Amino acid sequence: MTQRAEIRPAYPADVEQICPLMASPLVPAPFWRLMLAYSWLAAEEKPDLGAVIVAGSEIVGFLGAMYSNRVIAGKPERFCNVFGWYVKPDYRHYSVPLLSFLVKRPGFTFVNVTPADHVIPIFKRIGFSLADESRYVCRPGVGSLLGGRSKVRIVRDEEVNEELLGSLQFQIYQDHFGHSVRRFVFTASDEVCLIFTKRMYWSQVRFPRTEFYYASNPEFFARHFQSILPAILRRDKTVALHIDQRQLGFHPKGAQTVSAVSMYPSAMLVRSDTVPTAAIDRLYSELVILP
Repeated sequence: MTQRAEIRPAYPADVEQICPLMASPLVPAPFWRLMLAYSWLAAEEKPDLGAVIVAGSEIVGFLGAMYSNRVIAGKPERFCNVFGWYVKPDYRHYSVPLLSFLVKRPGFTFVNVTPADHVIPIFKRIGFSLADESRYVCRPGVGSLLGGRSKVRIVRDEEVNEELLGSLQFQIYQDHFGHSVRRFVFTASDEVCLIFTKRMYWSQVRFPRTEFYYASNPEFFARHFQSILPAILRRDKTVALHIDQRQLGFHPKGAQTVSAVSMYPSAMLVRSDTVPTAAIDRLYSELVILP
């Protein structure tokens, strides 16, 4: 007979039980410990580590949460990125209540950047929507690969500072230091654009690709796209840039359109009362920590 269980927030004292619960041959316990210790918020600033299902003294289910404080359109916003949903078989009837418990709190924009196909309908039923049902696959033309004159240049890491980026963008730049994302700062004339990408390799795809995560200056990015694209691919040593159509705003010549939900974990689910879907990105999520 299944023991009665309760759902409550996950706290640092729960880590020793959460990590073995979530561990697998591909994702061992030490990695979960690293995920739960994400560094862009101090421990005392984190509301919790997510939510757990507890039967007696045993944790039998977990849904992780990564929090971040952002400024969107000049307004402070609180984000909660949910990840790592697992419940032991005997307690699966608590799975949806666990999710509902975590996302019921007001004042947060909720994001799931790695939803498996089978959980997307569940998230939709509680108010989430797919932010990026399709993506562009962008490859540079032969001319851009051969180089040529361009007003755009990449700023060297040692030249990047708060004066160049401004305090908000420099904080984002610093928050993602040491993670698996690539940080680029492009400049042309008096304009600057901070860009984040990630080099990805999927077993069913022959060549590695670059996933686009963020541009601080979308107008700059769109205007200089034909110069930025080959520069990023050369640095990442990849053959194509995969980008959420919301983040580009135009259809690049020759770009292929693909379904995001067919390319797990590329699809993104969001729920927010205050932040437009177009303003929600993949920063401050497990994707920037995953290797």
